[in-house]
Amino acid sequence: MRTWIPATLAWKHKENVGIRAAYGWVFDRGYHEKRTGSSKIFALSPLQAEAQSLLAGITIAKVEVDVVQISTDSKRLIQILRNLKSAPVDCVHILSEILCVLKSFPIVVFVK
Repeated sequence: MRTWIPATLAWKHKENVGIRAAYGWVFDRGYHEKRTGSSKIFALSPLQAEAQSLLAGITIAKVEVDVVQISTDSKRLIQILRNLKSAPVDCVHILSEILCVLKSFPIVVFVK
């Protein structure tokens, strides 16, 4: 079973307010495509919004799949997941959670 989870995100920055964003995720099982949902979020940075989107998708996926392929256009997100020491303070907790959840999958592939 192969599943694809795009970290789909739209965000808007407002001065002194932060990032207002909405995200969604898609599970693709070959012939069947299942949209599982979306949500509005508040984030302090675009990276934090990307991380929240990814965390939501993989948290739901861990119940339904065993192999995950993650598609994101955030090169920075992938780089920081490879080296958490370079993560901004506002994202460390979320990124740590992502890494914990990813350990539950036997195979994880990131694609651009």
